[in-house]
Amino acid sequence: MISFSKLKRTNQLLIILIIIWGALALIFSIFDLVISKMIVYKHQDLETWNWGNVGGWYGDNGRDALMILSFVIIIGSFFKSLKHQRISAYVAIILCFVRAFNETLENEKNNVTEMYIAIIFICVLLIISWKKDWKRYRIVAFSCIILIFVSKNIISFINTLSGRARPYQVSSGELSYTPWYIFTGGPGTSFPSGHTTMACSFLPLLFFIKE
Repeated sequence: MISFSKLKRTNQLLIILIIIWGALALIFSIFDLVISKMIVYKHQDLETWNWGNVGGWYGDNGRDALMILSFVIIIGSFFKSLKHQRISAYVAIILCFVRAFNETLENEKNNVTEMYIAIIFICVLLIISWKKDWKRYRIVAFSCIILIFVSKNIISFINTLSGRARPYQVSSGELSYTPWYIFTGGPGTSFPSGHTTMACSFLPLLFFIKE
């Protein structure tokens, strides 16, 4: 049996993350109402900038930015030269800046944020993989794209069956609170969480990242 200390650094990190992931999943499944009140209900005014709004804002925009990053990796990975692989990143950054400028003129704040997050992701990729072949990231990029499409459709299907109210709907009295394990088929779309599902789906992809 291989000891924990002999595993690759990436695998060690993955095991630690899975343990933390499982512990948090158990805690949130039992105390979800209490946690929702602490995070989302901290301010009665739902438009107030709070942790719930921050998470929703990043989740909506970060997912699309990750799609852009994945396409950049896939396109670049088909070139043999490391310098040529980076061309797709430079082109994507320019296109994102152009779109962000256009969306700013049209006052589309979400789209602007999405473009800037994509630019940050691409810049981080360029830094951490400066002398590395992007072919090693190709399977992760393909998997990200597939996961986003598949997860989004599965989540939408389960949402219609679950009908669980969102926190703001419970707070306003529009719908009643129900535990996550009770499916009512009502108008709510809180369970499962799209943001949480996306985050957890990407965790196993660390297995495919080579050191």
